Amino acid sequence: MKMISCSTEPLLFKFAPASLAPLERSHNGATAPHRWTSGQWGSKRNGPDLARVGGKYSDEWHRQHLTDPRSMGPESTMPPYAFLADKDLDYQDMTERLAAQQKVGVPYTNDQVAHAIDDLEAQADPFDARGTALKKRYGARIVQRDFDGHPDRVTDMDALIAYLQMVGTFSTAFSNAER
Repeated sequence: MKMISCSTEPLLFKFAPASLAPLERSHNGATAPHRWTSGQWGSKRNGPDLARVGGKYSDEWHRQHLTDPRSMGPESTMPPYAFLADKDLDYQDMTERLAAQQKVGVPYTNDQVAHAIDDLEAQADPFDARGTALKKRYGARIVQRDFDGHPDRVTDMDALIAYLQMVGTFSTAFSNAER
């Protein structure tokens, strides 16, 4: 699912980094990392630029905005995404997903791939004892808490809010991780 019609950056629904975003090619062939080019020339986007939204708003703000966008901005054209809180995140293949991304050049370590499920579960639970290992693998700035207000489950809403809280912080959040 992408929210590209309203926002500049497409959203990915997993806790793992979004492969550090596509590259933009300039007129001289050089690339600029961490910038998204949508190809939607002439389109008017009503939503914010999500490129640096990480940490700007609280989890509650994101939860409310995703559940009922018009409660945050009466003229919002964004559809509600309340259903994300009702759907448990399907992450049993997370290890395989990270391994595939690693094979195509995403800089995951073997340790990050091996502990993908543990890290995902620890990230969504502030009291999970695996949090220390999570922070060792991803750096001290990794966000670890219940994102959607339902600590007994990991939902698609958890994943989206966790992702939104990290957008624009990948280069610094993961720079401390061992490669």
